[in-house]
Amino acid sequence: MNEKAAAIKIDTTVRNVICAVLLVLCMIWVNTLLHLISFHENYGFFSFIKTTLTAVFCTGLFYGLSSAVFMEPIRDTAKLCAAGTAVSAVLMLLALLLELGMDNFSIYGEKELELMFFDIPKKYFYDFWTIVWFPYNISVIFMALRREWFKPMSVLYSGIAVMGMTLGGILLFRPLSNIYQIDAVLMNCITLGAAVWKYGLSEKIVHKGKAAAAVLLYGIMRILLLPLQCSDWGVNPAAFMLGDRYADYVEGIRVITSNASFLGTSGYLRNSAFAHEYLVDLNKPVLQMLYYGGWSSAIFLILLMAAFVWMVMKLLGGKNGRKHKGWLIFASAAAMLCIRVFFGLAYGFGFPYPVNLPFMSNNGSLMDGMVFTLLIICALENYRIQQAEHMKETFVRAEEILGKQDSYRVLDEDGESYECDLWDLADISAEDGHSVHCRTEWYEIDDREFCVFTIKNFLSDRKRFILEYAEQKWILPDDPKGNIQEEIMEEHKSCYSPYCMEEEVTYSDDDEDFEDFD
Repeated sequence: MNEKAAAIKIDTTVRNVICAVLLVLCMIWVNTLLHLISFHENYGFFSFIKTTLTAVFCTGLFYGLSSAVFMEPIRDTAKLCAAGTAVSAVLMLLALLLELGMDNFSIYGEKELELMFFDIPKKYFYDFWTIVWFPYNISVIFMALRREWFKPMSVLYSGIAVMGMTLGGILLFRPLSNIYQIDAVLMNCITLGAAVWKYGLSEKIVHKGKAAAAVLLYGIMRILLLPLQCSDWGVNPAAFMLGDRYADYVEGIRVITSNASFLGTSGYLRNSAFAHEYLVDLNKPVLQMLYYGGWSSAIFLILLMAAFVWMVMKLLGGKNGRKHKGWLIFASAAAMLCIRVFFGLAYGFGFPYPVNLPFMSNNGSLMDGMVFTLLIICALENYRIQQAEHMKETFVRAEEILGKQDSYRVLDEDGESYECDLWDLADISAEDGHSVHCRTEWYEIDDREFCVFTIKNFLSDRKRFILEYAEQKWILPDDPKGNIQEEIMEEHKSCYSPYCMEEEVTYSDDDEDFEDFD
């Protein structure tokens, strides 16, 4: 990789992160402005900002402390995944017995997790379950399934584990409103589809049609289970999602959209007592933008959301999906934001799917901060993966940096002749007299000593070259066919593969009998 290509890659990553942060700040500014002009109470105008910042800090801290645990699962076989499901079922049964026998303990029956002396609203735990816990477990299951080459019994054990996770979520969040049930179906299906794409469709032994049919069957099963989860069946879809308040909500939308001007507040809406009363303390950005700024401001909001979705996809980096170990968590986070953007805009115009736009409501600020932080982490890890993938391209011929010399003068940090150390810093004198500051790493092949010199500079993608240490001198490697240097570059690349990068799966000869399983 040449220096120009490296610079472009760095600039793209940094630019995407900065643009995403600026878009989020713009959305927060719009939300703050709408609160200032639409809400009676002064208290709490900026509380969602504090909540968002708290969520950002806690998510970054949690991911940093737990990522090593998450990425190194104990359940490395499909049978262990199924066994884990059985253990979870036993624990859930014990929790049910405790709930039936205790007044201050509730897991299934209430909208809060009541654990002795404190309560946790399930609507907050739902976000963690849907975006982190469910995708993580699905990733563990599919990693084990791929490691066992999608054998029939492994598929069966994996299916048991997936169904166990699904039923656990259904039982846990059953008391929440219908929108949570519908949203869980959508999110779980997206996560499973992403897992099939990541771990299944990349393998030649997996029949693409059967894999797609499995995801479709899972979605149908989830839909058929909805009657056990949702209430208010037998009414129209709008009342099913919004209840009795839907008629009043639609009437307000009709009045505002039909009387809004293109720019600014129309005279009719300015003098409408109904519109004033309707919008007071109402957290509906689309309608508020229509009232205060007209259709031009509503179009601006739509374009802002479209730009935000574009940046979410850039941060997610789909091209690295199959190489990124924790990608399912990030993909679920991106899906959650996209769903909220699409249906949040549609809800503003009356579609009965009651979700708020991201960073445009107080109630969702905790989840928004968590999800956005995950995507920032995703972008940074994608960059590390790209750097590891192109590691060999950073190696150049030593004479391109130092000039061609019979031997090279290498000094340590104290200015003395550099000797063999496992890890150190060194200065090399180039042909034109200038000094090149490098980090060193040693390799021994066929009783010969080689050193990889990595130039220290401010670029993340640094140039590297190889010198041989022979007879107390530093010389160009005596390697006419380049085999030794190729081996060194491969070993160097493997040493610097980030923890977030998927390990290559190799199949043993015992698995050849399953080559035609599709």
